[in-house]
Amino acid sequence: MPLPKLTALLPAPPPPPAIVLVPGDCFFVRRIPLAAEAEAVPQIELALEGLSPFSPAQLYWGALVSADRTSALVYAAYRKRVAADEWDRAAAVLPDFLALCGPRDSEAVTELHRDGERLAVVIRTADNPLPAAVLVRVAADPDALVAEAAARAGLVEAPPVREIVGEVFARSADDGRIELGVGETAPLVIAVGTTDLADVRDDDFLAARRRTARRDQWLWRGLQVAAALLVLAALIDLTAGALRWRAGSLSQRVQAQTPDVQRIETAQTLVSHITKLSERRLMPLEMLATINPGRPDSIQFQRTVTRGVHGLEVEARTGNAADVGAYENTLRALPEIASVETRDIRARDGQTSFVLSLEFHADAFKTAATETTDEGGAL
Repeated sequence: MPLPKLTALLPAPPPPPAIVLVPGDCFFVRRIPLAAEAEAVPQIELALEGLSPFSPAQLYWGALVSADRTSALVYAAYRKRVAADEWDRAAAVLPDFLALCGPRDSEAVTELHRDGERLAVVIRTADNPLPAAVLVRVAADPDALVAEAAARAGLVEAPPVREIVGEVFARSADDGRIELGVGETAPLVIAVGTTDLADVRDDDFLAARRRTARRDQWLWRGLQVAAALLVLAALIDLTAGALRWRAGSLSQRVQAQTPDVQRIETAQTLVSHITKLSERRLMPLEMLATINPGRPDSIQFQRTVTRGVHGLEVEARTGNAADVGAYENTLRALPEIASVETRDIRARDGQTSFVLSLEFHADAFKTAATETTDEGGAL
C-alpha cells in the first residue's frame, strides 16, 4: 500500500476569497489624462475632487491606469449608495463594467451588453486602450444610452455598435492576478501590483488586509514546516531503529568470526616476522660469492668483517698495485653493490695492502633469502 503524500496529511488551506462585483450603475466613470513621470494616485485624487461634489474620503473609488501611464479610467460611487456587506473577506471589490474593459483591437467601437434589465455601454476610441466612456443604467433605452455615452466621450456620433453576449465572470489566477470578462471576449487582466488601485475599498483597509494576509501566509508555511519536521523526525527514528538492528546483526556475525580472524592475524604476523628476519640476517658468504668472480689472481683476501646488514669490509693484499684500481672498477660495475671505497693503501717489501669497504643494495640478496626461507619452511 503506497504511503500518502505529505500534503495529504496536512489540513487543507481555506478556499480563496471571492471577488465581489458591485453593480456599475452606482458609479460615475471618467477617463482622465496623467503625467507619466508623476505618481498616479495623487493625480487621480485631485481629479476626483474636481469631478465629484464629494471628497475622495466620502467615495468608494478605484482606477485602471494605462500601460504607458498617460491616462486612467477613474470610477467612483458615493458611499451611501453602495451596500458594503461581505466586503471585508473579499479578494477584491470591483465594478462589474470592468468585465467589458478588456483588450480589444485598436478601432473605434461601441460595445453593448445586457444583463437582465441592466444595460452597459462602453465606447472605445482608436487613440487609447482605455474606454472613452462607460455608462450603466437599469431599464434604459439602448439608443438614448449610446447617444449619452457618445456625448460624454466628446463624440458627435457614437462608433459602430457591437453587442457583447455572455455572462460576466471574475476569477483569481494562481499567481494572484484577477481576470474579468464577458463570454468569450478577451478578459481584463489586473496585475498583482495594480489590484489595490483597482479595488474600491479604502487604502487603510487594504494595507491592513495585506499585513493580515502576509501573517496568515507565514503561519501556514510554519504549519507546513512543523508537519514536515515531524514526519522527518519519524523517518529518522525509523531509520535509526533499522540501523541499530543492522548493527546488532553485524556485531553478532563479527563475534562469530572473531576466532577465525584471530588465527589468520596470528599466521600473518608470524609470516611477516619470519620474512623480516630472513631479510635482515647477515649474508657474508653471499657477499663474498658476489665479489670473488672478478677478483684478480694477485689479490688475496686476508680478513673480512660485516658492517651492519648490507656492509662488508675486506682486508687484502696484492703483489701488483695496479690491480687494486682495476678491481675497484670491476666492483663498481656490479649491480648488487651500491658503493665501493678503497682505503688504507700501504706498500711494503713489494706487497701492497689495502682495505675494501663495500655497501650492497638492500634487495641484493632478497631473492636468495626468500628461497632459503622457503627451503627452510619445506624442511
